[in-house]
Amino acid sequence: MNNQASTLQNLVETEGMNQETPEDFLDSVPRTNKCSATALIFPQEYRSCFPEITSWITAIMGKDKACLWDQAGLVNEAMLPKTHTTLRYQTPKIVKTHSETITVLPKQNDLAAIIKGPQQERIRFLRQLNHNLKNYSEVWISIVDTELKTAFAHINAVDKICLMVPDHPEAAIKCYEIVKVLRNNGYFSQIELLEFASRNSDTSQKHTNKIKKVAKDFLGLDLIGLGMVLSSNTEENEKSIFHFLSEAQRTKKQRNDFLFVFNENVVYQIPGTI
Repeated sequence: MNNQASTLQNLVETEGMNQETPEDFLDSVPRTNKCSATALIFPQEYRSCFPEITSWITAIMGKDKACLWDQAGLVNEAMLPKTHTTLRYQTPKIVKTHSETITVLPKQNDLAAIIKGPQQERIRFLRQLNHNLKNYSEVWISIVDTELKTAFAHINAVDKICLMVPDHPEAAIKCYEIVKVLRNNGYFSQIELLEFASRNSDTSQKHTNKIKKVAKDFLGLDLIGLGMVLSSNTEENEKSIFHFLSEAQRTKKQRNDFLFVFNENVVYQIPGTI
């Protein structure tokens, strides 16, 4: 009986010794795989005002080594290739659009629970995520504003935020509220605005201009307007996409270490990020 108890105790001690420490895990995360990241924040209340994300996202993503981490769940599930097995964590999938293909990492439905869960579960998730994203130089992360409180591990790891401005009368008010939440929760980096409109709508960026003015007057923030995306493929839309690309290239200050910073935020559960 004593031998059984001793053996069991040895197994418990060995298992404890074999568990990877946060320091050991972070030491294994390569710092040489540079990966820039942009968070695309959508007002959940008005998500129906936006065109299907695969119809326009390719115009702003890089053509090579770019991945959309669709944590907002905006990509139509019917477009995602079916798998015969149920995996614990999501893996990247190739999605065909009307003109080309994009790489999508689908929404991890229980991400908030994972991030707040036991340390070893967090490390297992991060190890799979690092494997999923290690070969990409750009990651675009879709997030809905109702999940911002649980998304600050992402927010404080990205190079910049782009707030999606819907074609809706209440757009300016809603987007200003989102900007205020970001500011009040310690996000002080670049915030950009990308406005959406239907073909027959006013294309003067009126919502963007209102948001910029109020943010400047009440928060002292200089937001950047990146132009507009129209719901149809017109010459004006091509110009706005070009403006987005050129302006984003001019203003971005890439930190290029998204994966490591995100891993660090989740492993240590740094206050303000979890």
